[in-house]
Amino acid sequence: MNRSEAFPRPKLKYDDEKAMVDFLCDLIALPSTSTSEERVIRRIEREMLEVGFKRVWIDRLGNVIGQYGVPGGKKLLFQAHSDTIGVGSRLEWERDPYEPRVIDGVVWGRGASDSKQAIAAMVYGVKALADRSVQLDGELYVAATVQEEECEGLALSTLIEIDELRPDYIILGEATGNHIHRGHRGRLELTIDIHSTNAAYEGARMIVALEELNKDFKDDPLLGRGSVSVTGVRAGTGTGELVPDRCILLVDRRLTLGEEEEPALQELKDLAKKLGIRAEVSVLIYQEPSWRGFTRPRRKCFPTYVLESDHELIQKAACSIESVLGHPPEITGRVSGTDGASSAGGGGIPSITFGPGNEAHVHSFEDQVAVRDLVEAANIYSLMAIDLIGLAK
Repeated sequence: MNRSEAFPRPKLKYDDEKAMVDFLCDLIALPSTSTSEERVIRRIEREMLEVGFKRVWIDRLGNVIGQYGVPGGKKLLFQAHSDTIGVGSRLEWERDPYEPRVIDGVVWGRGASDSKQAIAAMVYGVKALADRSVQLDGELYVAATVQEEECEGLALSTLIEIDELRPDYIILGEATGNHIHRGHRGRLELTIDIHSTNAAYEGARMIVALEELNKDFKDDPLLGRGSVSVTGVRAGTGTGELVPDRCILLVDRRLTLGEEEEPALQELKDLAKKLGIRAEVSVLIYQEPSWRGFTRPRRKCFPTYVLESDHELIQKAACSIESVLGHPPEITGRVSGTDGASSAGGGGIPSITFGPGNEAHVHSFEDQVAVRDLVEAANIYSLMAIDLIGLAK
């Protein structure tokens, strides 16, 4: 049964809108950099239990998952990460990043746009369903995950591969302005390990050559051009008179559509050879233990993905958004990565990114989300559950 045959769409009550904002502020006030998410996960667990989820649990990695609905039909997963980057220099912030404030209809603080706002909206989207006693013809899961900032896709792949939660569709909660992103650029995080009698000079030559390489990468109308950036340099022993015989470059290689891991690695190896630089190029391995002490080593290779524009997930999600906003959403691509690297890029599960907030505020000193966007997103999430799972007959 579809929603038009049943009752009006679920919608948050005014008191719930305020409670959702208060919940988001609680999440912002709890620092949760990668591997240190326990307090924020426990807070989300408590809220899920209070608002009407049928079952709530924390898995071995430390993700918290809430379930609503009944087994037997389609499975839909709403997923957003609970960890944030650090705050950097406190001098750059006009306000304390861990003292959330609501000013002129805007919530401010670290994580307000990435991605605690999506978690709050997802949880309260379920409350809108529960308050109307909506009976879904399948299962809705909401997962607040960990360690995305250091290794995107790690937590989601754990849900899929180890916890064996394999949904039919996944909605990834990131700041999209309540529009749809149907794909993202992939990413390789790697090192170029240079050995030479003066490795610092050779490292400098390599950095210049890498910058020049950017103009030759493939371009894509949806995802943009591939790119390479040097994100760190290590050389020397700390003793001023010793010339370093080793220089390690930390490199971030963004992959657009049509670019793959092996050719991208070979391109960098060939560049070093062309310059006459003796270097080893290798992908980093992430193996930091989670807040629960669980370690799952993972290569830092995050595939590109694009979902076809006419896919059922996109069409139905767009319908849900239009029903709330009164106009069709923009459907575009995303230049930054998401946990979709594991679900759509590596797992073959149709995935899109949707959530409140402006991507321009992500990882910035102006971290914020408009309350209006938050409320709209919660109502949209509840409607997406009905449109993608269906109502029990």
